Amino acid sequence: MLKSKTVLGIDIGSVTIKMVEMENGRNGPVLLKFVIAPISGIEKFDDSDDEKRIAHITALIKTLLKEKKFKSNIAAVSISSRSVFTRFVKMPFSDLKKLDRMINFEAQQQIPFPLEVVSWDYQIVGKNQEEEYEVLIAAIKQDILNKQFQSLNSISLTPMIFDVGALATYNSLLRKQISVEENIIILDLGANPAVMIIHQPNGYWVRTLSYSSISLSQTLMRQFNISYEEAESLKFNGYIINESAMSKMQDDINFKINCIITQHAKKLYTEIMRSLNFYRTQFVDIKLDRIILCGGGCRLDNIKLYLSTKLKLNVEYANPLQDMEISKSIDLKEINDVSYLFCESIGLG
Repeated sequence: MLKSKTVLGIDIGSVTIKMVEMENGRNGPVLLKFVIAPISGIEKFDDSDDEKRIAHITALIKTLLKEKKFKSNIAAVSISSRSVFTRFVKMPFSDLKKLDRMINFEAQQQIPFPLEVVSWDYQIVGKNQEEEYEVLIAAIKQDILNKQFQSLNSISLTPMIFDVGALATYNSLLRKQISVEENIIILDLGANPAVMIIHQPNGYWVRTLSYSSISLSQTLMRQFNISYEEAESLKFNGYIINESAMSKMQDDINFKINCIITQHAKKLYTEIMRSLNFYRTQFVDIKLDRIILCGGGCRLDNIKLYLSTKLKLNVEYANPLQDMEISKSIDLKEINDVSYLFCESIGLG
């Protein structure tokens, strides 16, 4: 956690905002408050309405802070993977000063913007068998950070950290749910886009998938000419069916909905395999132990069973709250039922 006694972890997703308030306790972080809220009306804004969209979200955060009586004004904020350029590079072993100089040169070659207009950093994520460091370079355009900072400042919040959402998720699970020796896939099935993290003893690897939970909602909207809210309801009331049953022609609307859901699940499986095969050819061939799921797409009925069957691996839901002290004012059943949605916000704190 930050040195501040209390901090807000703010995860601004594509369709929801998740916030937690945490403090440093004697035995580690303590969860004081939490809230999740839909960003109603967000579909009205396209990429050209960036300032209006930010103002809309900022107003919602201000309302939530007041309604839920959050006290801290120190914030750690996640940045969507869509806004961040990331690249994994291999660097030869050397002393850290020389390595820093080499990575600075490499960043100039890799980052597709002039370095003076971005905020960038790197992290050594592991070592391979060829005596090379595996390094993650991450960069975001400074104007994006400035807009986020100014919008939160306008409601009396002081952002102290901006972190890549996927890394915040990873950090939240490293505390208890992942052991160093394991080979694990973490799938963050957020609204847009999904992110896959491979954890193994020598480090980790992150990849954005061309799959999103929101794309399923959009398909249902087009197919049935319905609103986003109606599509979300259909999505989470339907389920993945046996693929062999899809060849049977049926006029039943529920069957059609389930076929669409199953097609999207197949796309997710294909994306996982494509990314896993790329990782194995570029880095190291690993035997996986299990998969951890988080994000709103986890609510899709049968997704856990479907992925377990297709990938022949144990699949479980993320729980960033394992062994964490939780305030007595929080309903334990309520937070435990949605804990897999709070990996980013808790990882930020």
